[in-house]
Amino acid sequence: MPKPTIKNLGLKELIAIAVGGMVGGGIFTILGISVSMVGFLAPFAIALGGVIALFAAYSYVKLGVYYKDEGATYAFFKRTYPSSHMAASFIGWYTIFGYISTLALYAYTFSYYGISGSEYAHNEFVRKGIAILIIWVFAAINLWSVKGMGKIEDLMVYIKLLILFIISMMLIYYGETDFKTFSETLIQDIEHARPLNILIVASVTFVSYEGFQLVINAVNEMDNPDKNIPRAIYSALILVALIYFIISLASVVAIPVHDLI
Repeated sequence: MPKPTIKNLGLKELIAIAVGGMVGGGIFTILGISVSMVGFLAPFAIALGGVIALFAAYSYVKLGVYYKDEGATYAFFKRTYPSSHMAASFIGWYTIFGYISTLALYAYTFSYYGISGSEYAHNEFVRKGIAILIIWVFAAINLWSVKGMGKIEDLMVYIKLLILFIISMMLIYYGETDFKTFSETLIQDIEHARPLNILIVASVTFVSYEGFQLVINAVNEMDNPDKNIPRAIYSALILVALIYFIISLASVVAIPVHDLI
C-alpha cells in the first residue's frame, strides 16, 4: 500500500509565499506617479487598488479550488478551453519567461546592492557571478526540501514586513508634515481630485498586488487546499494592502511631494 503524500506547506508558509510574491519594488515605483495624479489621496487610491485585486483573487481562489492544478493560469485556461491549444501554450511560455526574467532581475539587483560598498561594485563579472550564485543557492534549497524553503520564506518575508513597518513608523514620526497640515492638504486634494484619476491610480496599483497567484503553484505541496487556498490569498492581500497604505501614508507625510514625484 503506497504511503500517503506528506504535505509540507501550511497556512503560514502559503501566506509568506503570497506576500513575498506581492511585496517588492512595485509600490515604490508607482508611488511618485500616484502622488503626481491625486496628491495626498495616493494612500487611499493605492488601498482601493487592493479592493480591485480582491476581484482577481476571488477568480483565482475559485479556479484554484475547483481544478487544484499547480499550473495556475496556464492550467486554468487549458482545462477550461481544451480546444485552444495555441493560446494555452502562449500563456504557459509567457508565464515561464516572466518568472525567469523576474528571477534574473531580482538576483542581479540584490547582487548590485550587496557589493555596492566594495571595490568590486563596478565589476560586471562579479555582479553576475554573485547573482548566479544567489539563484543556485535557492534552487538547491528547493531541491533539498520544499518545507525548508517554506520556513526560509517565512523568515525572510516576515522580517521584510517588520523592517518596512519600522521604517514607515519612523517616517511618520520624524516627518515634517503635522496632522493639521496633512488634513488640510487632504481636503484640498479631495475637492480638486478627478474621480477618473483616482480610478487610474487604483488600477495601476494592481500591478503591485500581483503575486498572490503563486499560492496556486504550491497546491500539490499544501495541506487542505479547499481551505488554505482562500485563507492564504485573502489574508495575504489584506496584509499587503495594509502595508502599502502605511508605506504610502508615511511617504507623503515625510517626503516633500516634488521629491516623491
